[in-house]
Amino acid sequence: MLAVDSAGLPTAFVYELADSASAPVLVRLTWRDDRWVRVSRLGPASEIEPAIVLDRERGRGVVWIAPDSTSGALGWLMHATLDAAESITCIGPAIEQTSGLAAAAVGERRWIVRSEQEYPRGSDFRVRAATRTGTGTWRWFAAIGRNEYTCSIAALGRDSALVVYAGESGLVAIVLSDSGWGREQSLDPVPWKASHPRLRAAADGSLWLMWSEKSQVHLDQFRAGVWTRVDSLVARHGEGETFWASWGAIAGGASGAPVLVWGDRGHGATKDDVLSVAFGGGDPGAIAEELPGSRGGFIPSAVCDRDGNVWVGWWSVEQRRSLVSHSYPSHAVAGARALTTRHGVEARWRFEPPQAGLPWIVERSLGDGSFVEVARGRSEGALECSWLDESGPNTRTVRYRIRRPCVDRRVERVSEAFAP
Repeated sequence: MLAVDSAGLPTAFVYELADSASAPVLVRLTWRDDRWVRVSRLGPASEIEPAIVLDRERGRGVVWIAPDSTSGALGWLMHATLDAAESITCIGPAIEQTSGLAAAAVGERRWIVRSEQEYPRGSDFRVRAATRTGTGTWRWFAAIGRNEYTCSIAALGRDSALVVYAGESGLVAIVLSDSGWGREQSLDPVPWKASHPRLRAAADGSLWLMWSEKSQVHLDQFRAGVWTRVDSLVARHGEGETFWASWGAIAGGASGAPVLVWGDRGHGATKDDVLSVAFGGGDPGAIAEELPGSRGGFIPSAVCDRDGNVWVGWWSVEQRRSLVSHSYPSHAVAGARALTTRHGVEARWRFEPPQAGLPWIVERSLGDGSFVEVARGRSEGALECSWLDESGPNTRTVRYRIRRPCVDRRVERVSEAFAP
């Protein structure tokens, strides 16, 4: 499972085994100096995908299920804060037979939802949720649904959250607040057709919903109480290969359009699983393609870092280890030039192909000195980028260059130097 920390750097949560007889331990890693560094050991964990709590105001957290050493069926639902000193608390008992786990936050409010088997009372999976404000007590709500295997949650504000679940009831959305569950809204009534819903907040305050059926992956948007179908995608694979779409993840892209990643599970004559990715979901011409090097993976996690690059993590069944891949700056700097004006020297350039939200850094060198950063910003779509150097440098000895930053500095892109 991937997340981003308060500095916009990727963080990974992986299961670690000391030996074949030991229980898995949830370990937190962070990206530092162009490599993964182990930060902490959170404790024993069941091999169920943890849920990340994201909130820009009050920091980050992670929720996971820890096994009970005295029982093979029951476990404990754990929560840890991450940005400050790590504080680990137990939310309450959990059924280890959990097929969906998700979390959300706004300010001090935390929301958790999970789909769990009603053991030992029955075999159905039902949806349960809990909430907490600050350091108060977690409050649980009554279970809903009939036999729902996957679920997701997103905060609508400090006082309510939106839950989407899928299973025997079809695809259902429902609002949860302090007064309890609201009225169910059917998004697709066909039982067992929809699976693996994933919610993510968009930059404009709306919500993206990604979900899969066997033949394709869908992207819907929830805005002002109204649902709209935005896109339906099928990835391109090799000739003759057949796949069913399964677990997915959604990340916010640099342009504002989401990036969708999902596992395509081979069926029929196709035995391999592979991850597929679509940049710019909802944009005309968006194409879904295989993620290079992801054969054998089918449960992805995806985040967007501070520079707009997408990181995808997954567990490789074939290699028996966790793998991470990330995008990197691919837009070329074109038309870079420096113009002398009465107000100073103006650096101008554009990106090809043009795209809004691309981060840039202007670096300057005086005389024979080294290049140092003097400005940074983001592109505005097709508009040409510019920066005015008002410091009055000697135009005979000044040079500029444009850097496309990347938290993995090994793949940063830097333009050729240019001068007035």
